[in-house]
Amino acid sequence: MEKIEKQYKQLNAEERAVIMLMGEEGSGLGKIGKFLKRLPSTISRELARILGTECGYIALLVGARAIRLRLKPCKELKLVMGNELFEIVKGYNWSSE
Repeated sequence: MEKIEKQYKQLNAEERAVIMLMGEEGSGLGKIGKFLKRLPSTISRELARILGTECGYIALLVGARAIRLRLKPCKELKLVMGNELFEIVKGYNWSSE
């Protein structure tokens, strides 16, 4: 069995389409992963993201969701120009003396 190097890049649209088509054909996680040179756990996690949906794995929708989540800030920014905390920090004397 060929060794699959660790890759930390996200799945692209073509890979998602392959997952969708091979999944519809009934291919297993191992077969899909080997074809894409990805670990079966990567394919499993990708498919698990859509559990509970009625329409199944649709590559276009999953890809759009991934982009939306990637662009969304993880946390709400606390120090935003114009808010109360910003004004407190701005007015604070930051001198080291």
